[in-house]
Amino acid sequence: MRSDKGFSLLEFLVALFLTAVAILGFFSLQSRTQLSTLEVMQRDEALRIARNMVELIQANPEVADCFAFSSYGVDYLGTGYTGGSVSCAAFGTNETRSRPETDLVRWNLMLQGFGERSSSNEAIGSLVDARGCVYGPADVYDSAGNLVSSTDFYEVVVVYQGASGTVVPSTPCGQGLYGTDTFRRAVRLYVRLAELDS
Repeated sequence: MRSDKGFSLLEFLVALFLTAVAILGFFSLQSRTQLSTLEVMQRDEALRIARNMVELIQANPEVADCFAFSSYGVDYLGTGYTGGSVSCAAFGTNETRSRPETDLVRWNLMLQGFGERSSSNEAIGSLVDARGCVYGPADVYDSAGNLVSSTDFYEVVVVYQGASGTVVPSTPCGQGLYGTDTFRRAVRLYVRLAELDS
C-alpha cells in the first residue's frame, strides 16, 4: 500500500477559502472600528461644544435668558443658520447684553467649524452638520391660568449628522434637517443657576 503525501487540490481550495473569509472578516471589523471611532470623536466634540455653552450661561447669570434663543424664535445656530446675530434686546442692559450677543456669535461659528479652515478657507473644524439649540426655563399654564409645571433649568442641545441610523433623539432641535432623523445624533446638558440673595 502506498500512502499519499502532501495536499490535494481540494484541501488547498478549502484552506484558501477559509483564509479569504478570515481576511474579509478582518477588513470588515476594521471598517466598523473606524466608523465607531468617528462616532465617538463626534460625540466628544458635541459634548465639548455643549459644555462651552453651559460655561457661557453660568458666567452670565444676570442675562442667562438671552442664551435661551431657541425659546424665543431662533430655532438653532450652526450649519445653515443665516439669520445674523441673535438679539438680546429684551434682556438686561446694553452693557450686560453685549457679552452674551458676542458669545452667541462665537458659538455659532464654533458649530459651523470656523475654528479650523482648509487651504481654500472653508470651515472644516467641527462636527458634520452641527446645530445647537438652547431652551430656557418654561412655565406651563392650564386654560384657567393656573401653573401646571415649571422648569428652572436651561437645556443645551447639540445635534449633528451620524454615520449610520440609530434611535431618533427626542429633542426637537434640528428635527427634519438630516434626511431621516435616525441619522440625527444629539447630546444635551442641563444648567440650573443658583438664585443668590444680594
